[in-house]
Amino acid sequence: KAATRPPRELTADEKALIDTLVKRLPDKEEQTRARKEMEAKLAFLSPEDLAAVKKVLKDPCGSDSVQVNIGVLGKDYEPRLRDACRKIMSDTPTFGRALFENIPKMMFVFLPLIAAVIYVLYLGSGRYYVEHLLFVVHYHAFFFLGGLVILLVERLATWTRDTTAGSVFGGIGGFLIFVFALYVPYYLYRAMRRVYGQGRIVTLLKYSMLGVAYFVCLVITGLALLFYTALSL
Repeated sequence: KAATRPPRELTADEKALIDTLVKRLPDKEEQTRARKEMEAKLAFLSPEDLAAVKKVLKDPCGSDSVQVNIGVLGKDYEPRLRDACRKIMSDTPTFGRALFENIPKMMFVFLPLIAAVIYVLYLGSGRYYVEHLLFVVHYHAFFFLGGLVILLVERLATWTRDTTAGSVFGGIGGFLIFVFALYVPYYLYRAMRRVYGQGRIVTLLKYSMLGVAYFVCLVITGLALLFYTALSL
């Protein structure tokens, strides 16, 4: 039904609202695209739907917009989380920078957790926990080095945009991402076989269990990073 109504003219408040939201996007092309999409959607909204949108945007971190259910800790931390949410909404780039700066702190927790998982997987191997930790650090050093190369190529592609060199760097970046995505998992499997010297089937089984544990630990530490960054703003 909304699609059958003709679009209406946006009010000054709605245009100002779109301007506020669009400014949060760093790229000019993204801003232009987002502006067109939001103008089109707002023009077709009914008065009731528009009122609901305005209510959320007026206080996106209020109790009517966001429900915070963290059990017994809610009374102590919910006000701080809502204050952090309002700071993030008012200055998203600052939160992004703080989040990026706290990633090394997360890795100091994440890497020992993965090393502990490998220690459990290889109980009886005669290796100390520190040896497993060194294995994890070595693997992630390779991972970050490869990621750094890809970021540099993509930055070159951005700097030389709309030129022949930009197209070349863009193609190289896409190819590197494809190769990296395939080789990184295989590299871990080969490293586990080389370092721990077990057969293919046993290594593949432990590789699968490590993958599940890796994902779980990544989610837990990632959520902890978000909460830590929000509360420390």
